[in-house]
Amino acid sequence: MFVPAAPHLATRTVLSELPDTWKAAHALRSELEAGSRIRPDLLVVLGSTHHRALFSDALRMLRAAIHPVHLLACTTESVIVNDREIDQGPALAAMALNLPGVVMKPFTFGLSDGPPSVWSDGFIRERVALPPDHGALPHRGILMFADPFSINAAQACAAIQRAAGRTGMRITGGVTSGASAVGLDVLAADRSIVHSGIVGLSIFGGVELDHRLAEGCAPIGAPMVVTAIKGKEIVELSGIPALAAAAQSRRPIGSARARAPQARAHTWCGIGRVRRTI
Repeated sequence: MFVPAAPHLATRTVLSELPDTWKAAHALRSELEAGSRIRPDLLVVLGSTHHRALFSDALRMLRAAIHPVHLLACTTESVIVNDREIDQGPALAAMALNLPGVVMKPFTFGLSDGPPSVWSDGFIRERVALPPDHGALPHRGILMFADPFSINAAQACAAIQRAAGRTGMRITGGVTSGASAVGLDVLAADRSIVHSGIVGLSIFGGVELDHRLAEGCAPIGAPMVVTAIKGKEIVELSGIPALAAAAQSRRPIGSARARAPQARAHTWCGIGRVRRTI
């Protein structure tokens, strides 16, 4: 049995790599129950596409066992938990959050609502709790997941921003991945489980939302410009031979020192194009 409230903010994160969805969900339940008997205010669940067929059943079981006040979930191609990234095998993960003084209001948008380009401000406000809907409670932002095959997430964000008024809106979340067509993703907000559209929570109260890009890596070194190429091969970066420049960037200096083991094992290179307007 879970007690109803928590006196302070707390998080618990659990992961199972079992291929059997039912066994993986029960493993999450056992770890969550062992970690705390406090009823979480929010349970976020992510499942790799290996668990897509029974993901809805797993969510219902976790809701019945853990009794979160709110649930937000989706299927995805890869799952990142703490320092683990699972992108080639089955993974089911959950984060339980205790958020005292926070009010969350769930919402969904589906195919029947039409594209975001036809949403009016009034329609959005009927669906999504926006300030000043909860009086003195400050609005902290929106946490949402979108299915890319059924809705234009960029247009949806722009429409919600417009409806929020001059102050705008902080929107955090992501686009589901791993599916190849509409109807294959699974998304959930509280008791609503869907296969298209958007699910989300509008968040008010005593918590701050910060934004992080979780790609399983962290930047090291300074940005460099490609100054010479040979066919498709980069041979020079910022006037320095490419291999020498890359090796120099991997040196653990300053705050990057703690990331040296990861830098030695896994190094990625990101390339951006500079557009000049005359």
